[in-house]
Amino acid sequence: MPEADKQCPCCGSAKICIGRDTTERHDYQPAKIFIRPMVRPTYICRACEQQGEDIQASQAPLPPEPIPRGIAAPGLLAHVIVSKYWDHLP
Repeated sequence: MPEADKQCPCCGSAKICIGRDTTERHDYQPAKIFIRPMVRPTYICRACEQQGEDIQASQAPLPPEPIPRGIAAPGLLAHVIVSKYWDHLP
């Protein structure tokens, strides 16, 4: 996440990390299928929280996916397509 997104738009103070979201994608390398985790930390502004204002939380967006809300990574999808249509495997 860029440093500019870690600054509170309300008061300008630095936000702190309060947690992380981990997203897992099933991926493929030749002769092996594995799970690739993507960790996205969540930041909030303590100054706004202590003053009783709305919490200013931010988190990096997920990268684009070939299948929306799917768990397959591009490498696994490419392997399945090549195996099915090029190699003629079931």
